[in-house]
Amino acid sequence: MKIRVNVSIAGAVLALVLVAATYFAIPYCIAEVPASADVGPRAFPQLICILAAIISVIQLVLVLMGKMPAKHQEISLETHGKTLLAMALALVAAILSSYISVVIAAMLCSLLYLALLRVKDWRGYAAVFVTGGLLYILMRFALHIRF
Repeated sequence: MKIRVNVSIAGAVLALVLVAATYFAIPYCIAEVPASADVGPRAFPQLICILAAIISVIQLVLVLMGKMPAKHQEISLETHGKTLLAMALALVAAILSSYISVVIAAMLCSLLYLALLRVKDWRGYAAVFVTGGLLYILMRFALHIRF
């Protein structure tokens, strides 16, 4: 079974949600530095979020008014289910990253995703181990990031 989706509207709404989440997360992610200047470390990320929100709203208005042609795409429910599974595993990885290393949490969820998709080729699993291991070594020892 297939569903027909207006990707122009869906993309604009998704971009607005992501921009809003990023905008409201900035104060928790970037510390304010007391200085005599008016522009702090949060200014540029907030400006990018505001510009992205304005562009998304413009796209949404243009599509709804009929000034911009809407693009439609058919999505099969099988692909949709795999996408929802990937999103759920990404959420699990985000929750796990508060308890263990973010790299190890992403590796575990990637391996679980490969197993749930019944991937039989060992190279997929090896690629997750190798890239995750290299990323962990780079972050831990070269960049000195403590998990």
